[in-house]
Amino acid sequence: MEFFVQSTGFDLDGYRIPPFTLGPSEMVRIWIPPTSKKGGWTGYDMSKHFTQALAKKRYIQGLTVNQPIPFAQITPQRPIASFLYPLTVERFLKQRQQLNEMESQSLTTDLGLTGKKKMEQLNSMTSRLLSIQCMAIKSCCLAFDYFGVDPTGEQAITEFMKRLIEAGR
Repeated sequence: MEFFVQSTGFDLDGYRIPPFTLGPSEMVRIWIPPTSKKGGWTGYDMSKHFTQALAKKRYIQGLTVNQPIPFAQITPQRPIASFLYPLTVERFLKQRQQLNEMESQSLTTDLGLTGKKKMEQLNSMTSRLLSIQCMAIKSCCLAFDYFGVDPTGEQAITEFMKRLIEAGR
């Protein structure tokens, strides 16, 4: 069987991740606890380490990644730049995500957005879903997280991923 990621079980900053295999049209969800520690959140660090390993930028013993898996992240904007030249959905899709006009139009329609809407005005779920949809257009496999997303947004993102999987993506 062709697989993107295979785990024989590994430790991630003190937490044991069980064995799993991720193949085409499959989804693996790993819950990383948001525990705090001095200087930051352990959950954030673990998520970062794991996504680096999926991108083949970090080695984790017991984890085999056949091809780099991109992370669908929300693109931050510098405070001064966002004040002077706010990032719009249209500019985000065309310049930062390099999507063509048809792809951009399809995404904005699906999410009920206009191209002129400012990215900073989007809630966490919408901006995360927009990033995930952009990555799904460009890649057959992707990684994402739910940090900062409320339960309703988490459900919407999960349902979107289920629809992608059912469509054979």
